[in-house]
Amino acid sequence: MADELVLTTDLTITYVAIVTMASSAVYLGSHMSLKLLDEKDKDDSEVLNSSDTWKIPVFASAFLFGMYLVFKTFKKEYVNAVLMAYILLFAIMSVFNTFRPIFKKYLSSIDSAEKEFNFSVPLMESPLQFGVSTVDILLTILCVLNTLWYTATEHWISNNIFGYCFAIQAISNLDMGKYKTGSFLLIAFTLYDIFWVFGTEVMVTVAKSLNAPVKLLFPKSLFVESTNSMLGLGDIILPGAFVALLLRYDFERRKADASFSKTYFNATFISYTIGLITTICVMHYFRAAQPALLYLVPAVLIGSGLTALILRDTENLLEFGPEDKVEEGSFWSNLFSFGNDDKDKKE
Repeated sequence: MADELVLTTDLTITYVAIVTMASSAVYLGSHMSLKLLDEKDKDDSEVLNSSDTWKIPVFASAFLFGMYLVFKTFKKEYVNAVLMAYILLFAIMSVFNTFRPIFKKYLSSIDSAEKEFNFSVPLMESPLQFGVSTVDILLTILCVLNTLWYTATEHWISNNIFGYCFAIQAISNLDMGKYKTGSFLLIAFTLYDIFWVFGTEVMVTVAKSLNAPVKLLFPKSLFVESTNSMLGLGDIILPGAFVALLLRYDFERRKADASFSKTYFNATFISYTIGLITTICVMHYFRAAQPALLYLVPAVLIGSGLTALILRDTENLLEFGPEDKVEEGSFWSNLFSFGNDDKDKKE
């Protein structure tokens, strides 16, 4: 038992890499989420209502169990082939949107004005119009190359490029709405995580069977063939979106100051990192998969809660966020409405 618990140099590198990747994705995604404070960007984000906090884990459980049955019924090669195209589409868009601002900034010398293209489409009065720049073309080529690399080899680096960018984009666009809504959602997903990891084999089976960039991977040894350590993107995106919410709260508290103090963000971000390190330590000790949210959620809730108590700001924090707009349709009703309401209003 003692030999199994020895922390080798290779394992140390693996664990540090996973913590670094996850924490940096939360950091970058949180700062990119500041765009949600701009009115014109709010329509592009998904804002959760308090009524969604119990629905989302229920739908997630149904989907997870459904995936488990599919993998048990059909060959996983066929299932992964069907899911690959759908998942890779979102992954490619995430890579493109993550690197486009960087390329625009540092490759401005080769960037050109967008060239407008018009396409006539039958039964449409006006032609489709879109603009493409040199940077867009270059990014598209790189995305295609990484897609070909992943589909041909499923290499962990190619997987992480997709997964890392997907996590950043999800955190930057997912608005948990109110602090209380985000807290309840995290608690609900913690119970979800505990049940499906400790109570059944479902979560582990699906995670190991699904060959798609929905997790971060790192080999346990870089120099010899070995298995990969993994961290699901949900363990980054959900608490990451909560950390991002607190960064926006910091901004709202000090919006008169251009260099606003990131008190809540720093406390919660450090708490997330500590929770992630705790998860890895427990996983290493027991040599078994762990529900990461069991450690991450208490960490970020305690970090933000203690900060509010110290600053005597609990009431303001609990009320931070937009009011629920149930009459206009919740997150899920809008998701499945397919625009029917708009048609009814026009009629």
